[in-house]
Amino acid sequence: VFYRSALVNGKGASSILLSERRALIDEISSDSKPIINAHAQGYYRVNYSPELLTSLLKNGLQQLDVGERLSLLSDRWALTFFGYTPVDDYLKLTELISAEREPEVIAELVKELEYLNAFVEENQRKDFQRLVQSRLAAIAFDLGWKTSPQDSDLRKIARSEVLAALGTIGQDAQTIEEARKLFADYVKDERSVDPDLLDAITSIVAYNGDKDTYSQIERLWRASRTPEVRERNLMALSRFRQPELIERTLKLTLSSEVKLQDSPNLLASVLATESGRSQAWKFIKANWKALKNTYPMPSIPHVVARASLMSTQDELDDLTQFLEDHPIEAGARKVAQTLEHVKNRVNFRRRSGPALSVELSKVVSANR
Repeated sequence: VFYRSALVNGKGASSILLSERRALIDEISSDSKPIINAHAQGYYRVNYSPELLTSLLKNGLQQLDVGERLSLLSDRWALTFFGYTPVDDYLKLTELISAEREPEVIAELVKELEYLNAFVEENQRKDFQRLVQSRLAAIAFDLGWKTSPQDSDLRKIARSEVLAALGTIGQDAQTIEEARKLFADYVKDERSVDPDLLDAITSIVAYNGDKDTYSQIERLWRASRTPEVRERNLMALSRFRQPELIERTLKLTLSSEVKLQDSPNLLASVLATESGRSQAWKFIKANWKALKNTYPMPSIPHVVARASLMSTQDELDDLTQFLEDHPIEAGARKVAQTLEHVKNRVNFRRRSGPALSVELSKVVSANR
């Protein structure tokens, strides 16, 4: 186990070999605190006691290097998800992380907020949107909408992911408005918009789009001249949230209009969305025979794997029963992994859902 004193900067670290369940670290002075998994060198989770974590974070995160901050955030989410630490501790940490400017840590924060979004009850959706805004708005302001020659690839990716999250699960009005403006510019002149932002812009516009927007993106998909543009516009169709538009996309997944190599990915993408999951799963069950006869066999487990984002007991029971009645010969391992993921999500919802509801109210009230 690697460790160092929070008072000592630099790349140095001490280590201890665990031969028992407990070990004493006595090299760190009493006026300092140990940082476990120093510089994120080890492949293990660190569960600080509440007292130690509070003390360690009292002066902010500046005393941790980038790898340590990334490791801390990832560890706290994993420990929260599996029931070792409470949701409120994790949300407090994300408040500190909102001052983060390193793209690797920002990307982890966005990923976790998107994961958490699936467990928010509809009557608290606006509360969660405000939480996302409070965590990402300052980061988005710093990143801006324009790249510079000095931007690293990681910073470009972080910009795209932050803006996409703000404009979708965060429902930030200014972000949505700017994305729509840039999308309109792009439709007029493809060269007028930064290509690194097109995925985020198209995703935001589709997520917040109506029937006319759907038809516009569908036309762009059909007129696409390159594989990259074709895939971006096709997959954007999975982001629409109205039932009638979801149905149009689902019908495309068994249509000859979509290339066979793209159809499974489109169906899987719809199944992975909050708005389309229930509808997509009903479609899959109703058209199972057609899907098996049409799609390449290796793609069937890939589609079903996106059901791993289900999170209620009813969904788990239905999924389990259907897969027992309709075994996938070439995907037994993938099916087992999918069911295990759903069980973990059901357990998290059951265990932490009520606490998440309470903490969302508290955190949002504090940020108003």
